[in-house]
Amino acid sequence: MAERNWDVIVVGGGIAGLVTTILLTQLKLKVLCIEAHRPASKPQNQSADLRSTAYLLKSIKLLKKAGVWDDLKEHAEELKIMQICDAGGTSGELRQVNNFNSQEIDQPHFGYNIPNWFVKKSMTTKIKESDFGEILLGQKVVGLVTQTEKSTVRLSNSRQLSAKLIIAADGKDSDIRYLSKINVKKWDNNQDALAFITSHEKPHNGKSIEILESGGPCTFVPMKPSKNGSFQSAVVWMENRAKAKKIFKLTADDFSKTLTDRSRRVLGTCQVSSRITLYPIVSQLAERFYCGRLAIIAEAAHVMPPIGAQGLNTSFEDISFLIDSLEQCILQKDDIGSQKLLKDYGIHRRLVTQSKMLGVSVLNKTSKSNLQITKDLRNVGLKIIENNIILKKGLMKAGLGYI
Repeated sequence: MAERNWDVIVVGGGIAGLVTTILLTQLKLKVLCIEAHRPASKPQNQSADLRSTAYLLKSIKLLKKAGVWDDLKEHAEELKIMQICDAGGTSGELRQVNNFNSQEIDQPHFGYNIPNWFVKKSMTTKIKESDFGEILLGQKVVGLVTQTEKSTVRLSNSRQLSAKLIIAADGKDSDIRYLSKINVKKWDNNQDALAFITSHEKPHNGKSIEILESGGPCTFVPMKPSKNGSFQSAVVWMENRAKAKKIFKLTADDFSKTLTDRSRRVLGTCQVSSRITLYPIVSQLAERFYCGRLAIIAEAAHVMPPIGAQGLNTSFEDISFLIDSLEQCILQKDDIGSQKLLKDYGIHRRLVTQSKMLGVSVLNKTSKSNLQITKDLRNVGLKIIENNIILKKGLMKAGLGYI
């Protein structure tokens, strides 16, 4: 890689870091994206990210702005209905089913579900085609120095690179956040999530299904049919940590049977069709989203339980706000690393994110509770929502970020 005078260095080559890099290059800024690992580009590779992400309408708009949507849409499955099922009765039956239909708020869909590996592949290709962006793989940032007119990162090979602005998009264990001495508040939910792909007997018909029981929700998010034509969904199954670890150790057949039972057969018989990933459910919030010539975005700034598709979509809101601010800054010929710009970003996004995290935390606590009184109150709440169309529409719009 040739030496260049970088305008922005983005640390982290996940989805958030990649889309940020693309959008910055569209502003004709010279951008370097640094990723410590060498991600796989094919789903059959054991190191590939087999998870998928539900992109809500505002995030789809950002993908279109980045110029990658036309490439992604062939792998994208529409999310037309969000179904919440309450299985919290004493006998474990489905005692309440709420259907949130996008057409009720005059939308053809809520968004699309897209495999992570393909999104990363498409975005990486887009950056490589750009005259303004480059990606550096296999190098870890081990040092950070912020000065008046620039910030400098030191790589694991001792090389030093400087830019007017550094953007930390390096995940929940962010090295940049640590190096900048920004503290983070953490909450352990005593839950783990099992993430995988399953085939199922019945078609999903564009319906995302969340089944609430003790331990946390088990969510089926629709995907395109498999190569052999089987109906399939991406699953995030949250459970209390001890139980999740036991389920994780089951044989493939026993795991699929347990999943079928846990799903109450809403999609018929289930058969796991990918490897299973087990990861802890934590919540965390950085005390600040900026420092010197540094902006912190996405999971480097905030992490929340995977409920209501709020995780990456909240990250995209960070990116959208920051890009809009930088665009105005460039038009006014101001410094892209100015304290005013970064302070406005940091204060606004932290306040909005904190409020959203509170809502997700309440939902998680009510969904995982083993107390029958909490389960019964949850059931009453779902019935009230189902019978109040104004409230129901308001919740759908709020989930999409329109309120």
